[in-house]
Amino acid sequence: MSDSLTVTGILCHISDVQKISDTFKKVDIAVEIPDDNYPQFIALQLVNDKCSLLANYKKGSHVVIHYNLQGRKWDSPTGETKYFNTLTAWKIESLGQAPQNDEQNNPGLEEEEAF
Repeated sequence: MSDSLTVTGILCHISDVQKISDTFKKVDIAVEIPDDNYPQFIALQLVNDKCSLLANYKKGSHVVIHYNLQGRKWDSPTGETKYFNTLTAWKIESLGQAPQNDEQNNPGLEEEEAF
């Protein structure tokens, strides 16, 4: 198991809650790490009960996200082996800078309570 890692930046994408099965749901997010020349965009996901961590955040929020690096191996029916990585967030902290635009919120998260 890998150690917990963090990324600090601006929350730039929040997907709607995706119900994968009766016992699994997820939200995909992205964080922009500003850089004068080459900003970085890091994709992460929150799963199951951690999806609710986004309730107090909007696009444009300045955050620190704690995540675990996970990987898996998949063998295709043709015998080809592929490897996949996932960054799974488990904690979000605000840096106290409010989003610049209220219209950037994520209304899809309101439906999460139905799961």
